Amino acid sequence: MPKILLVTPSPASLATLSAALLAMPEVKIAWVSAGEQALAAAAESRPDLIVVDEQIRDMSAQSLLNRLLLWDAMVNTAVVSGRSEEDFHEFYEGLGIMAQLPLHPGRAEAEQLMRRLGELSPAVD
Repeated sequence: MPKILLVTPSPASLATLSAALLAMPEVKIAWVSAGEQALAAAAESRPDLIVVDEQIRDMSAQSLLNRLLLWDAMVNTAVVSGRSEEDFHEFYEGLGIMAQLPLHPGRAEAEQLMRRLGELSPAVD
């Protein structure tokens, strides 16, 4: 049963992604709007995947990802970003991000995330 934490101050931007994920068998989703909330939720529920909106307000997405890595170096993360692929990889290099998602991810991205998550964490299937 995959547990996914969505971190965004704008839930509408991830609504299509969330709906597509929830349509999949046994997926559970939790929402938070800020980095500090994400850290607390991650420590409490140990999600299988954390999707971070680059626009969180209380800290940079890069800072949140660094702190998540310190908490658990094996945490699976994806970042919603409008950066070019090259800029994204340069900016987030070394943070072990599983995927870059477009600003309004949808069903295709949900399917891709779950496929990749299954490859990285076979127990999640």
